[in-house]
Amino acid sequence: MQVCIYAFDLLYLNGQSLVKEPFRKRRELLRQSFNEIPGDFVFATSSDATDTDTIGEFLEESIKGLCQRLLFINEFPYLASFRQTTFQSEPDCRA
Repeated sequence: MQVCIYAFDLLYLNGQSLVKEPFRKRRELLRQSFNEIPGDFVFATSSDATDTDTIGEFLEESIKGLCQRLLFINEFPYLASFRQTTFQSEPDCRA
């Protein structure tokens, strides 16, 4: 079975904790520090939208693309005990 990792956040890099850094900086460091390997390791598709219309369009495109999970992340530093908001859409598997 082929497994592909979709990277979206970076909490630790080169011996340095990044948990106190804002998400946008962590994501920037992720993209600067790693190279995609199609089919094995890729960066998750993302949007920095702040208005509801753009977020709605991104959601619609995600559903059309059969995306199973969306993760809404705030700009605050990472909190291990704080759950981010997720939206999960499972395919209909009824026989």
